[in-house]
Amino acid sequence: MQKNNFLSLIFSGVINHYRLTLLLCLSIFLFFLFFAFRISIDASSESLVYDDNQNYKTYENIVQNYQGSDFLLLAYTPKSGDVFSKDSIAFIEELLQKISKLDAVQSTLSIANAPLLKSIKDFSLQDNIKANANILSPQIDINLAKEEILNNPFFKENIISEDSKTAGIVVFLKSGFDYSHTIDEIKKIKNSYKDEMYIGGVPLIVDDIVYYIKSDLLVYTLLLGLILAVVMWLFFRNLSFVILSIVVCIFTLVISSGIFALLGYKITIVSSNYISILFVVNISLIIHLIVSYLENIKKYKNADKKRLILITALQKTTPSFYAIATTMIGFLGLMFANIMPIVHLGVVMAIGVLVALIFTFVIFMSFMMLVRIPREVEFVSLGLRILEFSSNIAINNKLRIYFVAFLCVVFSVYGIRYLSVENSFINYFKSGSEIKEGLLVIDENLGGTIPLEVIVKFATNETKDSINDEFESEFEELAKEDKYFFSEEKLRIAKKIHEYFLENEYAGSILSLHSVSLLLEELGLKPDGFTFSFLYDNLDESLKSQLFYPYANIQQDELRFVVRILDSSSSLKRDEFIKQVKLELANILESENVSFEVNGLMVLYNDLLQSLISSQVDTLLFVMLIIFVLFVLVFRSFKLAIIAFVANMIPLCVVFGILGISGISLDIMTATIAAISLGMGVDHAIHYIHRYKEEIKTNSKETAIRSSHKSIGNAMYYTAVVIIIGFLTMTSSSFVPTIYFGIITSAVMILMLISSLILLPRMLLIK
Repeated sequence: MQKNNFLSLIFSGVINHYRLTLLLCLSIFLFFLFFAFRISIDASSESLVYDDNQNYKTYENIVQNYQGSDFLLLAYTPKSGDVFSKDSIAFIEELLQKISKLDAVQSTLSIANAPLLKSIKDFSLQDNIKANANILSPQIDINLAKEEILNNPFFKENIISEDSKTAGIVVFLKSGFDYSHTIDEIKKIKNSYKDEMYIGGVPLIVDDIVYYIKSDLLVYTLLLGLILAVVMWLFFRNLSFVILSIVVCIFTLVISSGIFALLGYKITIVSSNYISILFVVNISLIIHLIVSYLENIKKYKNADKKRLILITALQKTTPSFYAIATTMIGFLGLMFANIMPIVHLGVVMAIGVLVALIFTFVIFMSFMMLVRIPREVEFVSLGLRILEFSSNIAINNKLRIYFVAFLCVVFSVYGIRYLSVENSFINYFKSGSEIKEGLLVIDENLGGTIPLEVIVKFATNETKDSINDEFESEFEELAKEDKYFFSEEKLRIAKKIHEYFLENEYAGSILSLHSVSLLLEELGLKPDGFTFSFLYDNLDESLKSQLFYPYANIQQDELRFVVRILDSSSSLKRDEFIKQVKLELANILESENVSFEVNGLMVLYNDLLQSLISSQVDTLLFVMLIIFVLFVLVFRSFKLAIIAFVANMIPLCVVFGILGISGISLDIMTATIAAISLGMGVDHAIHYIHRYKEEIKTNSKETAIRSSHKSIGNAMYYTAVVIIIGFLTMTSSSFVPTIYFGIITSAVMILMLISSLILLPRMLLIK
C-alpha cells in the first residue's frame, strides 16, 4: 500500500508538471546527445580477445620481437593470362608507383620490384647481389627472371601463383596509422582500372567490418524507425501513438549511446546490434502502456485524462519492472563471457533497458497529457483470431500439447549435442561481395590470408663441466656472435618443421629460415651454417630484412615459421587443426632440446570461438538461476515459477537444437542469443501470469485463460510482432553473423510467443 502511495505521488507529480518534466527530459537528451556523437567503432583483433588470454600476450611479444607489420595483398590476373608480358609488368609498375605514394605504405613487393639474384646472364652470384636488380632492370634476362621468380620460395604463393596466371602485390603498412583511409585509396586506385583485381589481408577484413557496422547502425536506425512507425499506425491508427513511440525510442537510443561513450566503450561486431535491441525493448514497453490505456478508457468511462494516465502507469509498473529486470539479468549474464565486446554489450544494454523503463513511463505520462486522445479510439485487433485459436488449443488439447512439448525436449537434447563454433572469416561476408571474392582468390592462388605462427625456442645448456669451464666460457662468448647463430641443429629443425607444413593440406604460403635454404639450393649453393653465416655478414640490410629478420631472432635464440592457412577450405576444423599441429610438432621435436609455441591470428580467433561455448554455458546458467529466483519472488509461488520457466526454456532449447542439427555454427554474435532471448522472452510470461492472477480472482481457470488472451494477449501479440520485425531488419546487413543473429533471435521470439499462448496457459490449468 505504501509502495502504491509512493509511486502514485511520483507519477502524479510527473502528470501535474508534465511541461516541466518534458523540458527536463529534453535537457538530459541534449546532454547525452553531445557524447553520443563521439562514440567510436572498433573491429581490431584486440576487440575480439577475451580476458587473460595468454596467447594474445605471446602474440604481442612476437610482433615486438620480429617487428611484424600489417600487410594487404592485391591479386592481379591479366586478361591475356601472362603476368610476365611487357604490358602486365608495366601495369604492375604503374600500380606500385601510385600505391607507394600513400602515407601509410611502408613498402611493396611484387614481380615488378622483387630482388633477383641469378637473372643477369654471365654474372656471378656476388655480382648479381651487388647489382640489386629486378625484372625491370635493363640487364635482366626476362626468361631467367621468370624462372627465378616461379622457383623462389619467398615468391611462390606470395607474389606469383603456382600456375603463374595471378600476380600478387604485397603492400606492407606502417604501424600507428589509421588504415581505413589507405584502404579506401587503394580501392579507388584498383577501381580506376578495368583489369581483374582483388584485395585481401587482415587489415581489409577489419576495415570492411567497421564499414558494415557503420552502415548497419545507419540502416537500423532509419529502417527500424520507419517500420515501427508503420506497424504502430496499423495497430492503433493514431498519429499521437506513432509519434510517442518514435520519441521514446530515439530518446532511449541517444541516452544509451551517450552512456556508451562516457564509459569509454566502443561499438564492436557484437554491440553493433544494440540499436535493434533497444528499439524492440522500448516498443514492447510502450505497446503494453498504450493497450492498457485504451482498455482503461473503456473500463473507466467517466475518469478524466489525469486519472486514466495514472491508473495505467500504476497498473503496468509491477509487470513492466519485472519484465525489464529479467531483460537486464539476461544482459548482465553476458558479463560471464570473458570476451570484452560481449561484456561491454551486457553492461551497456543493462543500463539501456533501465533507461528505457524509466523514461518510457515518464515520457508516456507527460506526452499523453500534452496530446488529445479521443475516447472512441481503440486498437485494431489484428491478432484476435490467432488469440482465440490459441486459447482454444490450450484449453482443449491437454495431451497433444504435453506430447509435443516432450518431443521438443527430446529433439533439443539430441540437437544441442551437435552445436559447434566452427567459423571462418571468409564466411562472415555475403557471397558475391567484393571482399569475399578477393579472399577466395587469394586463398586459391596466393597462399591464403589468415596466419598461423610457430615459435621454436632453443634451450640454453646450463650444465658445465668444471674442467672445461674456461673453454666453454670462451666458446659461449664466441657463440653469441650473430654469424654463429646458424648452427646445423637450427637448420635441421627448421627443415623438419617447414617440410611438415608443406605436407599439410590446409597450409598455403610457408615462410621460414628453411625458405632461405631452398633459395640457396636454387642458387646452386650448399645451405649449411657456413653459407648462412657468410650471407648474414655480407648481405645489405634490405635483403636481411626479407630473408633473415622475420624468421630468426638471434637475441632470443628463436626461429619463427609463418604459415598462411587456407581459411576458405570447407573441411577445415580450426580447433582440431590447431590441436593436431601442436601434437604432431611435439612428436617431431620430441628428441630435440627445444620448446615451441603455436600462435598467430588463427590461434587467437580459435581461442575466441572455443571460449564461446564455455561462456555460453556460464551465462545461461546465471540467467536461468536468477530468472527462476525472480519468478518465485514475482509470483510468490514455486508452481508458477516452474511453469513460467519451463514455458520459456523449451522454445529456446528447440532453436539451439535446430542450430545443432542444421550445422549452423555459433559465432561471437549468435553466442549471446540464449541470454538475450531468455531475458526478453520471459516478459510474455510475466505479463500473462500477472494478468491471469487478476482474472482468476473472479473467474474460473478456463474463463481466466480466455480473458487473459483477449486482454494481455493483444499486447503480447503486438509486442512479439514488433520484436520479430525489429530483429528481422538485421537481415538487411551485409555482415553474415548479424543476419544469423536477426533470424535466429526472431525464431526464438516466435516460439516463445507460441509457448506463452499455448503451453503456458495449458500448464496454468494444472490442478
